[in-house]
Amino acid sequence: MPNLLPQNNKKKIREEYLLRLLALVLVFSFITFLLASVFFLPSYFLSKNKAGLASEKISFLKSYVEKTQKSGLSEDVISTNLKIKTLSFPEKIKFHLSIRSILDKKAAPIRITSLVLRSINDEKKSLFVGGIASDRDSLIDFTESLKTINDFSAVNLPVSNLAKNKDIDFNIELKFSQETK
Repeated sequence: MPNLLPQNNKKKIREEYLLRLLALVLVFSFITFLLASVFFLPSYFLSKNKAGLASEKISFLKSYVEKTQKSGLSEDVISTNLKIKTLSFPEKIKFHLSIRSILDKKAAPIRITSLVLRSINDEKKSLFVGGIASDRDSLIDFTESLKTINDFSAVNLPVSNLAKNKDIDFNIELKFSQETK
């Protein structure tokens, strides 16, 4: 096919084509940059906010460590004192005697796996007895026998512990009475 366009026009058309192509590439690049910045903006603000919170936490922890070091108390000492306070009963409560009486009331089908002491304040202390009972009747009998111990003002067996017939996991709360001797 013969080419009827002169060389000058061919060159001009080619330059216009390249100019349009360059404009199209620039427009798509601008749109891509604009969309990327719009979609990355929330992530940027979230990261900036998290970095601010992290620096606040770091400064708080540094000040906390400085305070505890200035006062001469370490975390181990504070934790130990808290545990000692939890286990220290008034003279009128004999903890080891209460545990002995619980173990004396335990029958063969009952297996005690845990004893947990909870102290709400200096006056209110509870003992949680956890274990496994072979059947429902032995668990009820054990609970009734615990109610006869004078050291406790209340014996709470949750009804949910009685849902199974055999191999029952149980947790019984024993509240210490105020006038225990």
